[in-house]
Amino acid sequence: MPQYDFNDPVFRMNLKYKRWAREHIQLASLESDVIDWNIAQTVSPLRIPSVYHIHYHFKSIVGIDENQNPVYGDHHILELSIPEQYPLEGCKLRMLTDVWHPNIKSDSNYKGRVCGNTSSFGLTYDLYQLVLRVGEILQYKNYHAIHVPPYPEDSKVANWVIDFAEPQGIVDKAREIAIDDTPLVRVPTTGAAPPKPAPTATIGMRPAPSPEPAARPVPPMQEPQPEPEKATAPTPPDEPEAPKIKIGALRQTVEQKQKITITPKD
Repeated sequence: MPQYDFNDPVFRMNLKYKRWAREHIQLASLESDVIDWNIAQTVSPLRIPSVYHIHYHFKSIVGIDENQNPVYGDHHILELSIPEQYPLEGCKLRMLTDVWHPNIKSDSNYKGRVCGNTSSFGLTYDLYQLVLRVGEILQYKNYHAIHVPPYPEDSKVANWVIDFAEPQGIVDKAREIAIDDTPLVRVPTTGAAPPKPAPTATIGMRPAPSPEPAARPVPPMQEPQPEPEKATAPTPPDEPEAPKIKIGALRQTVEQKQKITITPKD
């Protein structure tokens, strides 16, 4: 498990590095039999990871043959890069190995680019959950092949999924037919804390933030009611009531005093 001294001047000078270091610690807590990772690039003298290579060891489609049948592979490598503006800007995701998936580019200069609706992940989820989300994409538990916004990343693969794979029962998200059903997180032993789940949002939908408590129902609007008069404390019977002085009378008395002149004695 990585350890950091968060009182180090590096963190005071670059507050974003504190978030990156915490993400590193959180990712190191991932316990999986099919996912491991290594650090490809670091920043600062503390060697905080900025680029990871995530290794997935399970069955997925890496291409098709001349008869449109899927070709499978069992080792897939994702490059996960943290941008300077993270978490305001989402991580950059690129497959370093061949993958045949409607939401991963299979050719051209953008080959390997992953479009998993993860632009806002830094604000709502951490790297731990992002790694699990890409794992579900590779397992075909999650994909978007219909040609509607936000549109598939690779239209050629999307057509193959709709016209061939789903009718043949190779994959079908609606019927929960995936390429691999291996748990991405190791099943905890009795008494151990449950692992953090992968985000449940599907591709094509914005990741849902953590659930908030339901708002209380607003009561119907009612006409304002007059406030009850406050009861005044009774005057003690043995104390005479203080005399009331009229303001006008007091002003008159003052004015009268001003008119009085003093005549010196002979």
